[in-house]
Amino acid sequence: MTINEDDYYEILGVNCECNDKQLKSAFRKLAMQYHPDHNSSKEAEQKFKKICEAYEVLKNPEKRAAYNQFYHETFKDNHKTFTSSKSQDNIGLISPLKKIAFFAIALILYVGAPILYAGICRLEELNFNLNKAMIVEWFITGFIIITVMSVPINLLWRFKLKISAYLFAIMTASLVILIPWYANW
Repeated sequence: MTINEDDYYEILGVNCECNDKQLKSAFRKLAMQYHPDHNSSKEAEQKFKKICEAYEVLKNPEKRAAYNQFYHETFKDNHKTFTSSKSQDNIGLISPLKKIAFFAIALILYVGAPILYAGICRLEELNFNLNKAMIVEWFITGFIIITVMSVPINLLWRFKLKISAYLFAIMTASLVILIPWYANW
């Protein structure tokens, strides 16, 4: 019986119903056997990386549930005996798509690179907790959208005048636009 290099349960040598204690003991046993300090071959290094990757996914209950739902069940179906029938010709195409869906985040709308904005605040604005008007522009699939936002300065002062990676939702009439905004004050 050959070990499949993509099935995390087979890499660790446990079944899919194992508990955390069994998973941890199997990981430690294999990690000691294939650790680069104990085994200097290139195959051992690659095997150790796969063991660590498998353990990182399976030790987290949320990742493990997603793995069991999307990848492990599909993997079992993928290794059926192939015949020349048309119904089984597409089985090999389903597995990579579900694997990509599990390991990657799908972006619905491509948003361009972040833009850094520099703002100048006077001391009076910082002392009196005023709002600062700011022009924000962002690129969404070839369109340039410009809007004016009001940013509270006392919030900026508390965070050492730096704001990074906030997601603002601007509601205009019935239109909701999500803006990734990177600002450097």
